[in-house]
Amino acid sequence: MRAKFAWNLVLNPNSLLNRILIAKYGNDWWRSDSWRCGSSSWKIIASGWKDLKGFIRWKVVNGRSINVLKDVWILEKCLNKWPTFVAVFEDDNSTLDCFIQEGSWNREKLPLFFGEDLVKLICNIQICQDSESDYMELKRKLSGKSISSMLREENVREVAVVDHNAWIHKVKMNARVKLFIWRLRKDAVPTANFLKKRRLSGCNLCPRGYREVEHVDHITSKCSNLIEVIWKLRRWGFPVPIFSSFQHCLNEIKSVYEDNKLLVKLYFALQWYSWNNRNMKKHRKAEDSVSIIAGNVISFVNMDKLNKDISDYWDAGRSLGQFYDFWCPPPPEWYKINVDAALKNNYEATIGSIVRDCKGRFMLAFGFHGIHWDNSQVELLAFSSLKEVLKDYFFNIKGIIFEGDNKNVILFLQNAN
Repeated sequence: MRAKFAWNLVLNPNSLLNRILIAKYGNDWWRSDSWRCGSSSWKIIASGWKDLKGFIRWKVVNGRSINVLKDVWILEKCLNKWPTFVAVFEDDNSTLDCFIQEGSWNREKLPLFFGEDLVKLICNIQICQDSESDYMELKRKLSGKSISSMLREENVREVAVVDHNAWIHKVKMNARVKLFIWRLRKDAVPTANFLKKRRLSGCNLCPRGYREVEHVDHITSKCSNLIEVIWKLRRWGFPVPIFSSFQHCLNEIKSVYEDNKLLVKLYFALQWYSWNNRNMKKHRKAEDSVSIIAGNVISFVNMDKLNKDISDYWDAGRSLGQFYDFWCPPPPEWYKINVDAALKNNYEATIGSIVRDCKGRFMLAFGFHGIHWDNSQVELLAFSSLKEVLKDYFFNIKGIIFEGDNKNVILFLQNAN
């Protein structure tokens, strides 16, 4: 939370409080070492800046405010941390304006201090003309995360925990079912036993009246209603197993999920439907019968698609109740463009796109490479590149559908239009 106040001081230096702080501590307040001798407000901002400065980079305008070696202005690291060749500077506090001449990089002076690869990288940095002086910006944009959440994520990243159930993410389940399974693994489902331990309820027995303690193992493997649904599915020809506990369920399903993903989807969907049906009983509503639950589970995992040709599902107007794992074509006389970007740890970015018509036929593909540090901005660059690539194509079509896997970028583009 303190980092938010520090970032506010960067973004809004003309507010009353910020003008007072800047007048007292100087325009270069972020370089000040006098953190302990200030006011309470200043100590809060200074404490937030210590965490925030690792997420800040400089946008080059004239270079007068940017320290060449200590500030971040190339990708996301300062030159003091770069392994690339850099000559010895006589003054560690040299500013970047000495390498800028008449609004562009001084290509004759740069090779005297930097290696060849680094000079090329510097010359590719655009010098902005939309401001009077250099300004700070967040390294990562369009992430959809607040400053507090980004700081928290960075703090816990080093404490890596091996997730032995990461294979669950490889099973293409519906998002609601996947979230429910994740909550089961974290024991974050409000069972009767869960609520009693937190003194939110006085009873830990199953609300269905089975006189059994309701915990995660109960709702995922031992509940009598769940077992009745399993036997119903078995009579219909679906070999759904019965487990003794939730961990037993995960261990057994993990051993077969690569060969039988359908079984995994079916059992996890069954647990989710059983829990929803239990909640109907809890809130004094009529429960669905065993046959209805079994039928809903089969319908939910969309069994029929496994025995039909994919062309049977070529329809852009899909119903909200259907969940498909495959690509869906656009309407007739439309084209669909799928765009994706990948980013490596060495800042190498790759953008690729493919264009198909209403029958799924390949029409065009393109891709290119670049250098960046933020995956969201690479995704944004991928969409902006479509204007140049597609400007000479597709004059006689009704429309184009763009698809990408970054929701925040899609929403940004929609709002921009």
